[in-house]
Amino acid sequence: MGRKKKVQKPPFEDDLETLTNLDLEKKILDSSKKILEIETKKAQDEELNSLKEDVKVINAGYRDAKKHQQSIINFCLKALDERGKA
Repeated sequence: MGRKKKVQKPPFEDDLETLTNLDLEKKILDSSKKILEIETKKAQDEELNSLKEDVKVINAGYRDAKKHQQSIINFCLKALDERGKA
């Protein structure tokens, strides 16, 4: 049995029965345009992009340390496998 996707209720939900299909289609189009505007503004937000770069730099040490530890695990597993122990 699949789960139903939870849909956030819009502010116009109480008026839903009075809206025509054309009204609903217009709301879909308007909201789609607004989403594109938001995504464009987000992509152009210099502060946000700068902070994202800062997070990448800060995270790099953790990422590298994790990769190093994973390579040790992989090396040991390979050695055990070659010895017939894995």
